[in-house]
Amino acid sequence: MLDLVFLVCLVAALLYAMRGVYKETLCSVATVVGILAAVIGFVIIFLRSSSGDILAAFLRILELVFAFSLRFIARHFVKLYNDRIEEENRKIRETMSRYTRDDPHVQGPVYTESNFDDPDLRFGKGGYTDNRF
Repeated sequence: MLDLVFLVCLVAALLYAMRGVYKETLCSVATVVGILAAVIGFVIIFLRSSSGDILAAFLRILELVFAFSLRFIARHFVKLYNDRIEEENRKIRETMSRYTRDDPHVQGPVYTESNFDDPDLRFGKGGYTDNRF
C-alpha cells in the first residue's frame, strides 16, 4: 500500500516539476513514504526468504534510489523548465527588437539631421562604384 502512495506522490511531484513548480512538501512526503516502503519491503522479503525474490529486492533498491533522488530530479526539471522559458523569452525579445525603435538596446536610425547628406551613408564607402559605366 505504501508503494502506491509513494508512486502517486512521485508522479505528482514530477508533474509539478515539469511545469516549473517545485513542491518542497510533496517531495519530502514522497521521500519519507518511499524510504518507509522500501524498508518495510526489505523486511518482508527477508522474512519470506524465498529464492525467487531477487527481482523484488532489486525493485526495492530502485524504489529507495528514487526516494532519495526525487528532490534533485524535481529541482533539475524546474531548472530545465525555467531555462526553456527564458530562452523563448530571449528569442521573442530579439525578434521584437528588430521591428521596434523603442528598445534602448537597438541602435538609433542611420540617418540623422547631421548626417542626412553624407554620401558614405547614402552610397556606401567610396561612393557609387559600378565598373560597367
